[in-house]
Amino acid sequence: MFFKSGMHGLFPSALIATLAMGHAAADIPQADLEQNGAAGMVKEICSAVFVSNRDVDQFLEVSSSFWLTAEQRNNLPDADLKIDRDQKTVSLTFPDGASGTASYFDGLGCVSHRSSDLANIRELQNRLSS
Repeated sequence: MFFKSGMHGLFPSALIATLAMGHAAADIPQADLEQNGAAGMVKEICSAVFVSNRDVDQFLEVSSSFWLTAEQRNNLPDADLKIDRDQKTVSLTFPDGASGTASYFDGLGCVSHRSSDLANIRELQNRLSS
């Protein structure tokens, strides 16, 4: 259900809004594409490791190209990937400086976030669990 309400509805809504405004992928600055690629990639790694219990190396080899620009795919072996299994957090920084962090939250799964977003995510997690 691609157009389901809630968090899953954000991407399709943003996509429709972007298309309605007449923007194309070529209109998006390269730095934004790289940053979005890093944020999407780190969320997928987090889900692979903490939700699906996949081996991170197998995930990177088989499933990692969707979110990344061609340059990032080429630089993936040089990227700084950190997995904190105690905190259930994944961080990824590419040589070009694009980076992302994602954490696993009970009831929410993995969420790509900035450190400034953690309080809001925990508040949502608390509301959903009560």
